[in-house]
Amino acid sequence: MDGLILVLRVFKPAAKLIPGANEYLDSIFTLLETLCTLAKDVEEVDEDIKMLIERETRLSTLIFDKFRTVSDEEVQRLPALLANFQEALSDTHRLLQRQCKERASTSPRMGRFFRVVRRAVRVQSDKVLVQQLNRRIDNVAEAFQIESSIERLLNDERLHSTMEELESWIRERLKVLDTVELERLVTALDPVRGASAFAESAPRPCLEGTCAAILDDLVQWALYDTLVPVFWLSGPAGTGKSTIARTLCDIIHSRIRPTELQKHLITFFVARDAVHRRNPIRILHTLLHGFAHAVPAYRTWLLNTLADEPDILARPVKVQASVLFSGFFDEFETEESGLAFIVVVDGLDECERINGIEGGDFLSALLSMVQSSRAPIRLLVASRRSEGVTRIMTSLPFLSIRAHTIDLPHAEGDVRHYLTHEFSRIARCRDLQSWPHPADLEAVVASAGGLFIYATTVVRFVDDSIFNPVLRLHALLDPEFVSTASAPSAEYFMLDDMYTRILHAAIPSEYSDRQVRAAATVFRRVVATLVLVQDHISVATLATLLNTDYRAVSQIVRNLSAVLLLENADIVRVYHPSFTDFLLDPLAAATRYSVSPLRTARQSPGITLQFSKAASAS
Repeated sequence: MDGLILVLRVFKPAAKLIPGANEYLDSIFTLLETLCTLAKDVEEVDEDIKMLIERETRLSTLIFDKFRTVSDEEVQRLPALLANFQEALSDTHRLLQRQCKERASTSPRMGRFFRVVRRAVRVQSDKVLVQQLNRRIDNVAEAFQIESSIERLLNDERLHSTMEELESWIRERLKVLDTVELERLVTALDPVRGASAFAESAPRPCLEGTCAAILDDLVQWALYDTLVPVFWLSGPAGTGKSTIARTLCDIIHSRIRPTELQKHLITFFVARDAVHRRNPIRILHTLLHGFAHAVPAYRTWLLNTLADEPDILARPVKVQASVLFSGFFDEFETEESGLAFIVVVDGLDECERINGIEGGDFLSALLSMVQSSRAPIRLLVASRRSEGVTRIMTSLPFLSIRAHTIDLPHAEGDVRHYLTHEFSRIARCRDLQSWPHPADLEAVVASAGGLFIYATTVVRFVDDSIFNPVLRLHALLDPEFVSTASAPSAEYFMLDDMYTRILHAAIPSEYSDRQVRAAATVFRRVVATLVLVQDHISVATLATLLNTDYRAVSQIVRNLSAVLLLENADIVRVYHPSFTDFLLDPLAAATRYSVSPLRTARQSPGITLQFSKAASAS
């Protein structure tokens, strides 16, 4: 029976390859799989019934082959012939169920004589029924003009060769069909590219040896905890939440063994500075695409649903989640599939605010998907403890949620480990002896206050290839530097002080006052435009928007490489949202460098139109 079940699992998804009879064939293959599984699991099933089921299974594959080879006109006629076959299979199912029920209900107190008599009567009755079912199968085979004797169906070498040819044809056709369906799905959902944990723009994973305790906790939860479906990893900006989430994805990806192919990882890393990566509808569509990529049956269902309801993609996010996800997974049978999902959504607090809440109804919709799905889902949400996210996460009594807030004092050891490793690397590459001084290392660790974004930005600033690392580190620690930074909270004062020092170092010290003012003006306009556009933008587009020399813009971006990322194709973006927050806070940023997107927009009439044209051109 195991061999027949494997055959059926190859043929069942292939039913959709026969447009005129896919529903009939799918129903027949499903019923046959149930029969084979029942016959395999139940002890003492009569051999003639097993033979009947095997015969019915083989016949079903030949009927499939018949549909594959006949003309389109004949395909329209053949489904009507399947009714008798379907009815015979249903009768076989009832016969097998009755046998199972009788065996289960036989009392050990029943006398031996009565048990023997009862069994003899049942065996004779079942034998007659099996003979009748075999004749009905003969009639079905005759109607389809298929050789149907048991000997030929079970032993003919030509048939086995035909079966191998059929399975090969099915696999090839399904690959083609999968490709076509995936292309249609990409067109319909337009999933966001570059937002996964493994994209080029994704955060770097944790340095080995750091964040070990929380990572062990997360791995245990994601792969082995069956009681709590949601994990909320929270903490202030810059504490390494995204890095931890990325590292978890790497670990899970490596641990999902080939024997666990039904466990799927779906990820989305939200980015404030990319329009398509902060829109809740686009995030939902990308997650749905991930589910559909993993489950072919859902993919087909989703495409059919989108065809039947073309306006659904314009509805609110909660309605879309209910119709396009719950409509399938709420009824999904998972007992045999072993299907499970691990979903990671990082930076949820960076979503667009709708009705005053980050992402609007997206988080509520996502949690409802987890709660209602019959396929197990583990959801990791990484975010700051914003008011909107906190309110939603703490108001769901029907869903178990595990929360972990990153504690800054406890992160100090990991920050020291990271800085020691990176400074040692820089010292080796630059041939620096006894650098940095232990007191300087401890000063940086103390200033970081457990914030990983402080440590990583320091490393980016010091490691700039065209500057001396010793002088750069001294610029960050110089006690004579008078900072005008005034952070809204004590935990961010040193971070804002560091940003002020980096901005001060971006303009060469030999510049005259006039040159300093001119360079600061270009800087303010460049950064203000990045903040205003809130999307990835090329240096060429920036120069066009601001009607400024390309080289001047490029130099500013180059000098701010610690806080601005220059990616492939000359695309520039802010390294971390905390730098944008610093610039927009007039109390935090120094007067020379504070920016006003509104003023920049007023000084550049038609900036939105120019941006569209420049972006298209570049």
